[in-house]
Amino acid sequence: MIAELCPSLTGRVKVVARPDGFVVSAPGGRQTVCATVGAVWAVLHSLAPDAGVLLEPALAGLEERYREAGEHRLLEAVAASGRRQLGTPREVAARL
Repeated sequence: MIAELCPSLTGRVKVVARPDGFVVSAPGGRQTVCATVGAVWAVLHSLAPDAGVLLEPALAGLEERYREAGEHRLLEAVAASGRRQLGTPREVAARL
């Protein structure tokens, strides 16, 4: 879901869910283990400060796919965590 919310990272960064958290793999084979979704977003922000630019457009495209009540709440929670870590598209653009 995180990868789908940040399509600009496809091919550059990979996020894999594990029973105890997540692993973020970056170019060069560097891996970071994260316990929470917020920690994943923080790592993504450090690897690609522009990651938040496409968060909102990607979210709009995914809402139809994740329309079941539980899935939709999860999508919203993951996106909200991303907004907190990455900033709004306007904030991201101002940093670039």
